[in-house]
Amino acid sequence: MRLTHLIPDAERHGVTIHARRLAAHVPGSTTAGWPDTPPDGFVIIHFTERLWRTATESALEVVRRATGRAERLAVVMHDLPQPSDGEHYPQRQQLFAQVTELADLIVVSSEFERGLLLACLRDRGDAGRHRVAVLPLPVDHPDTTPPARVDRTIATLGFLYPGKGVEDVLVAAAQLPQPPAVINLGGAAPGHADVVDHLAELADQHGVTWRASGWLYADELAAAMREVGVPVAPHRHMSASGSINTWLEAGRRPLVAPTPYARELGGRHPGAITLISDLTRQLADALDRPSTTWVSPGQEVGLSWEQAGRDLAALVTS
Repeated sequence: MRLTHLIPDAERHGVTIHARRLAAHVPGSTTAGWPDTPPDGFVIIHFTERLWRTATESALEVVRRATGRAERLAVVMHDLPQPSDGEHYPQRQQLFAQVTELADLIVVSSEFERGLLLACLRDRGDAGRHRVAVLPLPVDHPDTTPPARVDRTIATLGFLYPGKGVEDVLVAAAQLPQPPAVINLGGAAPGHADVVDHLAELADQHGVTWRASGWLYADELAAAMREVGVPVAPHRHMSASGSINTWLEAGRRPLVAPTPYARELGGRHPGAITLISDLTRQLADALDRPSTTWVSPGQEVGLSWEQAGRDLAALVTS
């Protein structure tokens, strides 16, 4: 059996970073880039349409061409369609259903995502006949020892795009008696430079100091996440979240918007995250009690990358 991870060349895309990291922990597998020669044997791809479409071909056409020689195809899906996609929701539903038709196995990262995928398939009468497995996003065991110095700052994480929820953080921070600085660890998503300008204007209107750090390499990001005062994951429409797990790997216990996915994660690992109920009050409390923003020693935060790799191999080959 030949097991190949087919990964598009998009070095800084979060799904690509995740795919490469997970592939490194799948026993006996190899990686291939795309657009190289399509591999045969058992093939794994990680799908979100932005990674696979080109200027001349749709994502479906590219995936069909890239995986046409596969003996068995497993598709790990990310950023599944949901009503918050607005006018794009029906088209995205159709696309994810069509990609599902190409696969022998679909892997999603949460039960919430499984429900979103089934919603894509129900309208086509396909909801019961596809093999769909849930493999939670893995996370390294965190270093839970706080550094000697932590800034009095509030931080969000990841690429910036509309709907990320940073506006909520700025407005809440502005209501504190002495508003701390707010930083986003990361820059604008491709095509969304205007979001940075919008957030800068909003911060200025509310008297809050705000900036986006821009791209940070892994060691820079790890250090920055451990130095900020309060980690926040305010995205209200996440179907799964690598950003939350990145906070956890840094030893941080983030304030998280109470989405279905966040409630699912909190149910699996009680104490790993703090669900937002009153953001201004919780920011003030976290700044006064920094220990609440750190993962407790021995806290279970998720599946290890090694176990996730073994589990994925078992799913694909069974």
